[in-house]
Amino acid sequence: LALAEGYRPGDTDLSWTRATSWRSVLAATLDQPHGTITGGIVAAEGRNPTADLITAWLSTRLGVPFRRDISSGPGMTDVSFMTSEGTISIARPDGRTASLSQPGEPPRTVALHRRETPDLLAEELRRLDPDEVYGEVLAAAAAATAASTAGAI
Repeated sequence: LALAEGYRPGDTDLSWTRATSWRSVLAATLDQPHGTITGGIVAAEGRNPTADLITAWLSTRLGVPFRRDISSGPGMTDVSFMTSEGTISIARPDGRTASLSQPGEPPRTVALHRRETPDLLAEELRRLDPDEVYGEVLAAAAAATAASTAGAI
């Protein structure tokens, strides 16, 4: 999140690239009918900038508050959406396979592997244009971190 201060269009961040698989699964999940989203939780091990970026992305895109919780990892382990019909949850406790739970549906298994650095670099090299969404999310995550730090003083 320290990158926010000097960010220029075209900058990249492997923490954001690491979020691509999660963002795809989350977007596909919300493509299905669901109740009104009222908030959510993103859980990951303590110092995980990918989780901070996902939290900011969901908050800004959905216009509702998301809380960042700490888990034992590895990496991001859970994203939950609180809806008017119940909780939608994607849990990945092992870093490889996730379970998608939705109200009124049986749990489903979703492939959600943690990717290695060479795979992340290859993804970034395929796409060299500025990522406007990343710039917006980085600014939102930095603002949220500053607000929570100010509130803790």
